[in-house]
Amino acid sequence: MGLLLMCVVIVIAASERLVSADDQQQLGLSRASSTFSQNLYQKVAVKETNVVYSPYSIHSALTMTYLGAKGTTATEMTQVLGFKSVSSPHQTYHDLIADWNSQHSVEVHTCNAIFINPYEMVLPTFIDQTRDYYLATADSLDLQEPEKAINVLVANKTNNVIPQMLKPGTLDASTVLVLVNVLFFNGTWARQFRRASTTQADFHQIGGTTSKVDMMHDFESHKRVKRDNTNDLDVVALSFLGDRFSLYVAVPRKGDGITSLETLLSSPQNAEQLFEGLDFDYFHLSIPKFKIETSLELDSVLSAMGMATAFTAAADFSGINGSGGLYIDKVIHKAVIDVQETGTVAAAATVVSISKGLFMSPGAPVVADRPFVFFLRDDVTGQILFQGKFSG
Repeated sequence: MGLLLMCVVIVIAASERLVSADDQQQLGLSRASSTFSQNLYQKVAVKETNVVYSPYSIHSALTMTYLGAKGTTATEMTQVLGFKSVSSPHQTYHDLIADWNSQHSVEVHTCNAIFINPYEMVLPTFIDQTRDYYLATADSLDLQEPEKAINVLVANKTNNVIPQMLKPGTLDASTVLVLVNVLFFNGTWARQFRRASTTQADFHQIGGTTSKVDMMHDFESHKRVKRDNTNDLDVVALSFLGDRFSLYVAVPRKGDGITSLETLLSSPQNAEQLFEGLDFDYFHLSIPKFKIETSLELDSVLSAMGMATAFTAAADFSGINGSGGLYIDKVIHKAVIDVQETGTVAAAATVVSISKGLFMSPGAPVVADRPFVFFLRDDVTGQILFQGKFSG
């Protein structure tokens, strides 16, 4: 069984099947989130060896925060979050949350919460909107141990995969509001790998070095695959039970091909094309078992992506408290993925803190023995739940 866990936290400070959204809105939201993910990948993944993050968790937590944004702050967030073609992102997220939480073939659960400083003013309308759109619970911050309740929530909702989301001292008396998103995924492969077939194998890293990995093998794999001769890579989709969610693995054919693949992903529309044109084929598939844990502080990254005002005293989040003077203090994200023979379990959390101040002859094998990029994707909505890179 594999495990994937992601958590995002946003802190805001003060300075002195789809339920009801139409297909076009859901498609627009998935494209917005995917574009956001590829822009984020260039900032947080290209220079790293192994990384995992949840585009959904980060994007949805920021969108919940966006409920309170006004003026230039809202304009910049609209651009970064990609909402020009999405007229009702909050309602669309509401429908997606309800849809995922009702799945039975896999366990996919997402929840939201807000924690409010009891000595600070937060508009009842903002609290109501987070509840109505994001099904968010609302609780008071214990200023003696402000991180404790958040850590308990994340640990419980991720089956203790993320036991400590926030370190002591992350929050203080200037924290007005904390917004939290948690995402948990546990899926069994539609066709599992046989444990007895897993062997030690060479993994060829960038620069010519070689490491040993536990390589899983499916010698008679019947899966969707795309042989992309133009970009010199293969894309394989490993479906989970129910055939709605899949783990896509994009494997360059050359040992140093990860550089070209990451350059390709710098144009977000190219990422969407990776999921198109896959056909069923019989082939030998080899992919390593792997586990990745990532912690990200996204304040400077998001500023560089174009929403800098939200992190300054010029921010306008008057939709939260009615008077303004609030800014995003921290955006913290944690994720873990553990891919094994039986399936994948995944979880994520994001915290935003706001503070005061068919049969045919076997095809060519696909052997993931060199750095590759992966996506855990909802094939109905197009939402990318998790994205990352494994380099051994």
